[in-house]
Amino acid sequence: MPKISVIMPVFNVSAYIRQAMNSVLCQSFQDFEVIVVDDGSTDDTPLILSNFARSDSRVRVFSQRNSGIVAALNRAVSEARGEFLARMDGDDVCLPKRFERQVQFLSDRPGVDICGCWYETFSAERSQRSVLPQTHEEIVCELLYSNPICHPSVFLRRLALEASGLRYRDTHLYAEDYDLWVRAAHQLKFANLPEVLFRLRSHAERTTNTKAAVMAASTTAIQSRILQNVFNRPLTEEELTLHQQLSTGAQLDTLDGITQVQKWAADLVAANECSASLPPQSFQIVTCKRWARFCFQNGRKGVRVWSAYRAGPRPVASPSTAEYRLWLKCVLKGNPVMRVKACFRRGE
Repeated sequence: MPKISVIMPVFNVSAYIRQAMNSVLCQSFQDFEVIVVDDGSTDDTPLILSNFARSDSRVRVFSQRNSGIVAALNRAVSEARGEFLARMDGDDVCLPKRFERQVQFLSDRPGVDICGCWYETFSAERSQRSVLPQTHEEIVCELLYSNPICHPSVFLRRLALEASGLRYRDTHLYAEDYDLWVRAAHQLKFANLPEVLFRLRSHAERTTNTKAAVMAASTTAIQSRILQNVFNRPLTEEELTLHQQLSTGAQLDTLDGITQVQKWAADLVAANECSASLPPQSFQIVTCKRWARFCFQNGRKGVRVWSAYRAGPRPVASPSTAEYRLWLKCVLKGNPVMRVKACFRRGE
């Protein structure tokens, strides 16, 4: 049996599938099978995949009527034979040592069941590296604010997933991975390997662009579920709005709005101290970072944002570089040139 089963659901990715497949087949670690489920593509994707399957016996292609990514993922998982499941999408790119590094990481850490990695988002115009939390405790706390695991970069232990009884489901459209991580958080152990081993392609047809509104609604519903466990009660619409503002670093129009988010961040920490729904120490650290990021996004409103920041949840450790940057942005109101000119005019 192969060590790895690569799980790849695809739909109309003829422009990118060759590069994606070649990045898999050229891995430094070669003990794998590739399970591709074509979800009713209407372009040249099936033809391209059949050519790959003819030239490499490790490539197994399954076709189905267009039923959505959840059905395609579960079909691929059911066909897998490897010790590890490696997620991959038909429009992304694996760096050459991805499989080698993730297999080694999991082999050295038998207590970890799900392993993602850092990644680079790229397009024709630009690229940007994404750094994700590394430990299980940080990841499960970050789930309250975002999806801290890049789905197509993930390795999963197949038998651990089977033993948990967990499967992808379509109750939260276009957030099936986020939903799975939240349900798995109390059964399986997470980690993110702190290396960029994966390239996520940004393009106009990607689901994050074409289904952004639906994904946002699904994200809010998932976070509401976690929040109910933290507070031991349902959340109001106003509270969910405040949480969304904190999570996304929304730029608000008024200082009163910033103060409300500050109170919400403090309430989160206090509620979790009582419920212990999430690891309290890690949760405080993660929430402090979210609050600092929110304040930085609103720093142009001046020193009163710095005052609001100091009144909210803050790390116990000495001031960090991020805090100094926030203070500087608030003092300069995001415009250092104008601030320096003003100082010269006043003779400071």
